Amino acid sequence: MEHFHSIGAFSRIVQISIKALRFYETCGLLAPAKVDEQTGYRYFSDRQIPVANAIVTLRSTGMSVAEVAATVGADPSRGYTEALRQRHRTLLEERRHLDRQIALVETLLRSGATLGSYRLVPVDPVLALHRIVRPGDADSIAQTFEALERQAASSNARAPTAPFCELHGDDDWRVCVPITDVAGDEREADFLGRVGVACSITYVGAYEQTRSTLESMRAWLAERDIPSAGPAREIYHRFGADQEGYKLPSHVLAAQHTHYVTELQIPIELPGVRE
Repeated sequence: MEHFHSIGAFSRIVQISIKALRFYETCGLLAPAKVDEQTGYRYFSDRQIPVANAIVTLRSTGMSVAEVAATVGADPSRGYTEALRQRHRTLLEERRHLDRQIALVETLLRSGATLGSYRLVPVDPVLALHRIVRPGDADSIAQTFEALERQAASSNARAPTAPFCELHGDDDWRVCVPITDVAGDEREADFLGRVGVACSITYVGAYEQTRSTLESMRAWLAERDIPSAGPAREIYHRFGADQEGYKLPSHVLAAQHTHYVTELQIPIELPGVRE
């Protein structure tokens, strides 16, 4: 025989506050089994105890009410397990970001970095069209950027982030235009870089500043025993462009070298970070 409990009694049985039960009702997560038409009193059934227990368990994992509602309403033979697997993946990703933040704080403390010195910033892989060019060949670099911008525009895949060069020493540079999806020749698109942290500084003016600035950055890192973790990047936040066959937002364009805005990044190793 099915038994019914007042909201107060049910609250004590399932260890959910009356306030929370009423909130779950408004969300459609756990409605009373019946409501007295005359008094408005709410009653819950024994059959709802397993549902309430599942809600408590899933909420304790950090799931949102919407996520719990989708899980409780799903096929119990598949939905519950899949929801837990998804939550596990989410928590692992959150832990990776937390580990990175902890390692960054530890590196800042060890390096003695102060306000006004280089920044240490989080970085993530970037999906980009890319081609190899010879270092120092300004014409080739400009032509390659123009070609990749046209390719990204023709596929409507240009991402709203800044283009950049990966500086692989004196051997080669990699010209990169960020995209949202693979465009054109798939051999020219890939994820570049990795989750991590980079030493960063931004300068205004002509690109001739890059070499000396990178030398200063590398010296600063070496003095603090912070190893690099990959090629440096020259990121173009404001730059010149011909825009033949494509269009860029006006705020990223500069007519004169003196108005260029360029960021330099050197990825660094952080101890104890799970990749």
